[in-house]
Order: sequence, then C-alpha cells, then structure tokens
Amino acid sequence: MFFVALTVLAIVAGTAGYLGTRRALGNTDPSATGTRTPTATPKSEQPNPVGTGGGPVETTEPTTPAAVTPTPDAGKSCPEITDKAVRDAGLPADLKLVLYVQLRRAGATPAEAWICKSKDGTLYYQGHLRSRPLLTVTSDHSILLGTGIKGEVQVEGEGYVAINTETDGKVTKYHVTKDSFTLENVGGTSVMYEVVRSVLP
Repeated sequence: MFFVALTVLAIVAGTAGYLGTRRALGNTDPSATGTRTPTATPKSEQPNPVGTGGGPVETTEPTTPAAVTPTPDAGKSCPEITDKAVRDAGLPADLKLVLYVQLRRAGATPAEAWICKSKDGTLYYQGHLRSRPLLTVTSDHSILLGTGIKGEVQVEGEGYVAINTETDGKVTKYHVTKDSFTLENVGGTSVMYEVVRSVLP
C-alpha cells in the first residue's frame, strides 16, 4: 500500500485554485492501481484527498512507490506557511495543532493533513500531497479551508469535518479523526483512506 494525500485534510490564500475541484473529484475509478510517476502515461485516476484544482491523482502501470517529500516538523506544529496565510488574510492566527494525520491508499500519492485552531478558536484544515514540498497553502497539491478563507471546519464527533463549497454549489467534505479519513463528494461517492500516523498534541 502506498501513502496518499489533504487535506485534508483538509488541505488559505484565496479561492482561485479551487475552481476545478468538484469537476475533478467526480472522476473516480475504484479499479485503478499504481502511483503517479512523472514520465509514465496515465492509465486511470484516483480521487485527490486534498481536493484541489489539480484534480484526481493520476495512476500508472506498473505499480511503483511514490516519492515522498518530508514536511518540516510534520506532526509537531501547524505549518508556518499556513499560519502566515491566515495572518495575511487579516484573520487572527497563532495557529495551534489540534490533529495531524498521514494517509495512504493503494494507487494514490501519499498525503497529510493538519487541523489547526487560531487564537480566536477558528478551525482550519490544511491538506497536502506529500510528493512535493508544501510551499503554497493552495495549489494543485495543497488546500487550505476555514472560515474567512474558503469553506469551514467544524467539530464532528471525536474528529472534524472540513467543508469545501464551490461556486457551482457542489460540496466536498473531508471527515478526519485520529483513526480515519473519508473524502465525501456530497450527493456522490465517498472514498476512505488509511491513517498510518496521527498526532494529538
């Protein structure tokens, strides 16, 4: 099994990178195998757990492990770039880590997600595909959700749900706990990922 990537989990700069999210997430092929490689021809697609405008994660044959780019201090704190994006949006920051998860699913890129809380209690979801460095909070391999940025993040039972509503009204939800991660295309498919590491400070 290979590591997969959130955001999720949840994956703060603006809304432009999100316009293609729902269209791309609708393309799901549960029979797909393999992982993304830069030079191979795509055979099928897997849904992208960070749900960005980059769309589904392409998969190829034969199956080979995806490269992983380490994220500095993953699981120890919220990413500095996420805190800066919240501040730059004019919102209270000083983000504190609430939950960190690493994810995997056969045939998909390794992923990770943070749930962070600002000093005013607002929750944020930063999702990231681990095949590339986390250099921007919203891109084809990362997503930031939270009130005042895009969407919202709420407490849900023993975990959290990050909600991304597109301009066309389509909704994606990222359900995350220390033990589980589910990407839900509201009114459509749901895909579960394995949590291989979780941190609750």
